[in-house]
Amino acid sequence: MKNQSIVFLIFIASMLFSISCKKENIDKEVIRPIIEFTTADIPAFNDMTQTKKGDIPRGVIKILSDYFTVEYEFRWVSDEDDYAYFFIWVMPNREQAIEALTEMHNYYTNPHIAESKDEPAVVGNVSYLHGKEFIRDNLIVRIHSSEKFDDLVTEIANSIDSKLLESPTYISASKVMPIINDFRININPVIENTQTPLKIQIEDPNNSDIVYQWRFDSDSGCGGIKEDDSGVYYYTSSWFDSTHNNIGLTLIAINEYGFCADSTISIKIVSE
Repeated sequence: MKNQSIVFLIFIASMLFSISCKKENIDKEVIRPIIEFTTADIPAFNDMTQTKKGDIPRGVIKILSDYFTVEYEFRWVSDEDDYAYFFIWVMPNREQAIEALTEMHNYYTNPHIAESKDEPAVVGNVSYLHGKEFIRDNLIVRIHSSEKFDDLVTEIANSIDSKLLESPTYISASKVMPIINDFRININPVIENTQTPLKIQIEDPNNSDIVYQWRFDSDSGCGGIKEDDSGVYYYTSSWFDSTHNNIGLTLIAINEYGFCADSTISIKIVSE
């Protein structure tokens, strides 16, 4: 009987230790990449059709003034016109994720938005609106849905978070973030209405595939970007305009982990 009691106590101790380690693993700040979601990951969407799978970036935005954030969208629809989708924004770390979500809330005009923070968090490290918005480490999740899912928001958020907790983790964004070693235009100034090659050299710590997005510092009159069959990118200049002949061009390099790096060059356009 005594031996059985000892075995039982050892079992209880090991269980408590396992739970403690699991909690420590969840609470420990790590860096997580974007991952794929399917309908099987979110039981509440079982009778719906997935139309966006987050396999390519939806876009990049600048929530914080010094950092581009890559946005991914996962979407489901039904024959009854119900819908549900969520965005995941990939930040370099938890601190910037919290700062970004706070910044978004400060932008809202609703004076009661601050009261919508869940205390304690119902999901993730920080959550709002019963989990409709939450942070898991460096990832920001925002859920949108039709009225059918109003009472299932927390359940859906927990399903998303459970999947995120299965993702690989890194101790630093430097382990997954691409580096732009070189970005320049071959000839500068450039002549109006011409094509000039761009030199791009990017290093990725995991040899990840890279996609590019481009930003000009003006909405019009900047020209454009073209890629030839050999993978060389060109800047196509616009007509010379003496009032707007200095162009800022930003390259945003996004890897398959959802992290990005950016570099900006200044291009001067001259007449022939």
